[in-house]
Amino acid sequence: GQIRVGFKLASVSACPGSCWSYTDVMTVATGVPSRVVVASNISSAICASTAISPAISVQVQDASGNTVVASFVVSIAAKLEGAGLAGTLTVDAPQGVATFSDISLSRSCFHYDQDNPFALCHSFVVSSGPFSAESTPFTVIARAAVGISFGENPEDTVVGQRAGTPRVYLVDLNGNPVLPLPATVTPALCGAVTTLSGTTVTLAMAQEQQAGMTLLLGMGVRSVVDSAVFFSGANLNWQVPVCTASHVCSFSSPADNRIMRLRASASYNSMVVDSTTFSVDVGHPTDFIAAETSATSILLRWQAPSHGPTPQAYTLRYRYLSTPPSSWSEFPGLQATEFLVGGARSDVLLEAEVCAESLLGGAGCAIKRPAPVFAAAIQPVASLEVLFATENRALVAWEPARSGAPAASYRVTSTIVPGGLEITVAEGVLANSTTVTNLDPTKAYIIRAYPKSPAGDFYAPTSPS
Repeated sequence: GQIRVGFKLASVSACPGSCWSYTDVMTVATGVPSRVVVASNISSAICASTAISPAISVQVQDASGNTVVASFVVSIAAKLEGAGLAGTLTVDAPQGVATFSDISLSRSCFHYDQDNPFALCHSFVVSSGPFSAESTPFTVIARAAVGISFGENPEDTVVGQRAGTPRVYLVDLNGNPVLPLPATVTPALCGAVTTLSGTTVTLAMAQEQQAGMTLLLGMGVRSVVDSAVFFSGANLNWQVPVCTASHVCSFSSPADNRIMRLRASASYNSMVVDSTTFSVDVGHPTDFIAAETSATSILLRWQAPSHGPTPQAYTLRYRYLSTPPSSWSEFPGLQATEFLVGGARSDVLLEAEVCAESLLGGAGCAIKRPAPVFAAAIQPVASLEVLFATENRALVAWEPARSGAPAASYRVTSTIVPGGLEITVAEGVLANSTTVTNLDPTKAYIIRAYPKSPAGDFYAPTSPS
């Protein structure tokens, strides 16, 4: 622009004519470039793969905020990686102003924060030479649904255990889940929002290859929200031809069991989608317990898997929870369903684990091994008797074990016969007797007493009655 500068002596109050004196007209030039700024306003919510409108305007300015009228090159980039930035990313700014008229992003904020999918996660970074600036943040909204997709694929599993939590979404052309819009976003900003319902999505099994197996899907628990369907109880069972006499049930190759896919089908436009492949290994043993103990031994026992074939072998391992814990002692290739730990300690707890050995090739346990059990060597009480009884009370006494570590305390239980559950009626008993109260005179009871190990929270698993 052009200006003139006027001067006046402050001490002069009266002058013939005017007391002001002016310079000639001066032309004011802009300073040197010192920054770039995003001059246009970007909406807080834009549609995926849609050119941002109005166009993004970027200015090169001096330190006073004046646009530097000169030629520059300005570039634009997305702050987040994988944002799906498209358009002309470098433009000329012949008068210090660059216009980006075809810029779009394809990836919604759901992919960066599933708990807050409409967060203002995106922004642009513009630069020219050594100067750069960031735009105000905004969110990217999915467009109308055109397909269905697994948001979470099933994971490798074993027979009878769920294959993760498969999750199904309706998605737009870029794979963004189509979610109900919050109140802050204009309804149907980017097209019709079609939500899932509990009756439109089901899981089925896609079998690319049979390989002698039949696959059965347990639907389990299905949770439905407007945006997704979660199959939190999906689990699998398979049946194979009769195994050999030694219970070996193997496949022609380990790859035979990595051919299964969950399939989600939706009534929305009759769309179907396959998940990624996953494997289902042999099931693990069940009912793993310390069945019997003595002053120097622990008998561990388990049952074969309740579904699928019998494992070809089991692996058991145990260690003592001393400080620090001892090393694991491991016993692979077991065919029986029990294992005796001889020379067991009574002063520290033993931690034991058992698993089915994998049928998918290679040594070791199948994945998702069962929880461990804890036990210690402790001798059960030698005998137990009822000293006297009234119609609703009974005094019971027992003889402590004749060998091994003394009990830390006792737990006393009662069981109504026939068919009753065993319930604890006294715990932490320090003496060798206790009174059982609240008995029903019309019923018969079995009373038992279990010594607690001094090693920790473990009671002898058996008792005379």
